[in-house]
Amino acid sequence: MAINTKIFTICVLLFSSSVSATTYYVNGDGAPAVDEAGCGADGDECATIAYTATNIATSTGDIISVENGTYAEAQIVLEPGVSLTSKSQDKLLVTILPVADMTPSNPLVLLSTATVNGEGAQTISHVTIDGDDGAG
Repeated sequence: MAINTKIFTICVLLFSSSVSATTYYVNGDGAPAVDEAGCGADGDECATIAYTATNIATSTGDIISVENGTYAEAQIVLEPGVSLTSKSQDKLLVTILPVADMTPSNPLVLLSTATVNGEGAQTISHVTIDGDDGAG
């Protein structure tokens, strides 16, 4: 029984170390928010949701936490298991709108899947998505 307990403990430790969720922050109105490698920490936010989703928050369990404001965005591609939410948890304080007209083949938010016809297990919460383009 002692060997089985050790094997179970090793398996749990290996699984625990391979699954890590990280929260990345976006603040389009705040300085010095900028889209560059290494952005996303609280206090060193990325400027756009699209950049963060494409380049920073790409692993299952990652969370994109958005500061209050209005975000005019290009297409946002959420990888499987990535969540998008507002930091304040108030959907009336965060609005996401497209920078240009979007089409069914080019939606504002694209939920990527790991397999064809699969589920991506993404979550979008506490934000308002507005279909009017922010171009004018």
